[in-house]
Amino acid sequence: MYLILSVWLINSNRCTKVNSFSQKARNRLQENKQIPPLVSVVIPCYNHEKYICDCIQSVIEQDYQNVELIIIDDGSKDDSITRIKSMVSACEKHFGRFEFRSRENKGVAISLNEGLSWAEGEYFTVIASDDLMAKHKISSLVSELENISENYAVAFGDANFIDDNGEPLFLKIRVNNRGKVQTNSFLEVQTAKRSFNYNESTAFGSYETLISGNYLPAMSFVVKTDCLKSVDGWMRGNKVEDWELWLKLAKKYKFSFVNKNVAFYRLHDSNSIYTNTVQLTLDTIKLLKREKMYAMSNGYSQQFYEGVASQDLSLLKLRSFFFIKNFVKNIFNFEYCKSFVKKIYVYAFNP
Repeated sequence: MYLILSVWLINSNRCTKVNSFSQKARNRLQENKQIPPLVSVVIPCYNHEKYICDCIQSVIEQDYQNVELIIIDDGSKDDSITRIKSMVSACEKHFGRFEFRSRENKGVAISLNEGLSWAEGEYFTVIASDDLMAKHKISSLVSELENISENYAVAFGDANFIDDNGEPLFLKIRVNNRGKVQTNSFLEVQTAKRSFNYNESTAFGSYETLISGNYLPAMSFVVKTDCLKSVDGWMRGNKVEDWELWLKLAKKYKFSFVNKNVAFYRLHDSNSIYTNTVQLTLDTIKLLKREKMYAMSNGYSQQFYEGVASQDLSLLKLRSFFFIKNFVKNIFNFEYCKSFVKKIYVYAFNP
């Protein structure tokens, strides 16, 4: 008989229910392949009262059977906490271990690292409170990691865009000689103006492709928990915490790509890409400065300056003073000038 633990811990900052096998029993079953590896899912929530219930429901509807769910409300000012509480009963019935914690606002990176510190799963994933998981997200990505080399730490799928109401959203992009096309694919949009094919296993998730700019869908990954902890999780104090994490992981491990949609990325007016554009660009430039030594010493100078040139063009559109300051610093570097001219050409003739 399995030992069942039921622990209730409730206070003003924490509401937890644990209802799971003992660790020894879990290990015995996993060794005998009677249950799949435990996967920890973290949902960080901030002011997403309209979307949070659908997000939680998408985790409940996963076709993978061994999941624990941790929800962290990061000081929401709207009715998010009430909406989450309306889902507590369903979560307690469905998940072997479920936790809901709320506290003052500390930021996304701190919330994610808190979730990582509480996680007990062999695998770890995140879904933002305004996004959705496809039913097969966890099963597809865990299966991939279970059946490939141990050098791989993380598996990604693609994501599809949805609008504010959850309906499919198609964006126009220009793809090489095909002219302008409409696509629902996150990866197609993010790599449309890049010089590599994300379907190539040697390119996907490599430091070489990531240092030029982030293109990975943060809602579409599963990572080995131990590998994530080995790079100390997310770094606080910047708006590009996901990209920084991918760069840290890419220095040590390989990334695998499963060519299917595993999540839905919601575009709406309060997305950070719309509300924090200047800060995102400035934090990106700071991150590139921190990565410069590693990139140069490992032969990625061309890719590094492609990333710098892209961000300088963004600054030109947003804040001319910061653009001039950065441009003057780099103007005498041949790789930078070549990349900058190339970027201008791409944006002028391939909008």
